[in-house]
Amino acid sequence: MLPSRTIACAAVMLLLLSQTSCVYSVNPLTDPEKCNIDERLIGVWKEAGKDDVSYVFIGRPWDVKGRPDGLMVMHSTTFNADHELNWIETPSYFFSVKVGEGQYLQCVKLSSSKKLTEWDGAGKRLYQFWKYQIVADRLTLWMMDQDAAKKAIEDGVLKGTVQKKKTNITPEVTLTEPTEGLRRYLASDRSKALFPEQTKITLQRVK
Repeated sequence: MLPSRTIACAAVMLLLLSQTSCVYSVNPLTDPEKCNIDERLIGVWKEAGKDDVSYVFIGRPWDVKGRPDGLMVMHSTTFNADHELNWIETPSYFFSVKVGEGQYLQCVKLSSSKKLTEWDGAGKRLYQFWKYQIVADRLTLWMMDQDAAKKAIEDGVLKGTVQKKKTNITPEVTLTEPTEGLRRYLASDRSKALFPEQTKITLQRVK
């Protein structure tokens, strides 16, 4: 099931929000140590809703020891009609990756901690992929659709697991496809099904 507009907006603010329909991968699209900063992402972005405005701040983390040069961080907050400010405590960490003609956010899933304080280059981690596009002052993001990823696994197109959990309404989908296979699939026309228009969110740059 695709997320509602409200849930989708919240997902953009966190990117790794556990209650949304997320698809994780045990392998990255690109080695984090070889990723480069996409300078176009840096800055302040906003998404205006009916009753509130969400702001997204993207830059480089200053407080992560041993971080790769390509590591980026996102902070976010919402400001509602009652002038209440809700600052999201947990930042999101990610890398910009180019695959074929597409650009992706390679997001790092945090374990139990709310912040990343030190980068362990040899450590195992999970990733979440978002497709993105920047045109003029608009940043458009597409979340990977869980049902499409589940189907790709069940059809044998991508390697992965689908596990139902008692605490979650939707199953947990984890891709185990090697990096080369992931890149090959995302560079093909078949990958369009993974990022449908229904998951699209557009942010406007704040000048």
